[in-house]
Amino acid sequence: MVAALTACGVSTLGLLLLAAAGPLYRIGLLALTSSFELMRWTAYLGIASMAIALLAWAVAYFQRRRGPQWLAGLAFV
Repeated sequence: MVAALTACGVSTLGLLLLAAAGPLYRIGLLALTSSFELMRWTAYLGIASMAIALLAWAVAYFQRRRGPQWLAGLAFV
């Protein structure tokens, strides 16, 4: 369950960073290159989140636990 929650947290953080990159550039808090770098790190977070979610799903599948399995699937998407 902890791994599935971690995957959800990492994916949520990546989504928030992706959503913040544009507005932070528009109001002048970030330069354009920094905004693109933030988006690149968001992609890395997304890939890490998918890897953690896949691992959490496999562990929950073999332990026959449905709750963490659904949560890991949600984090994967």
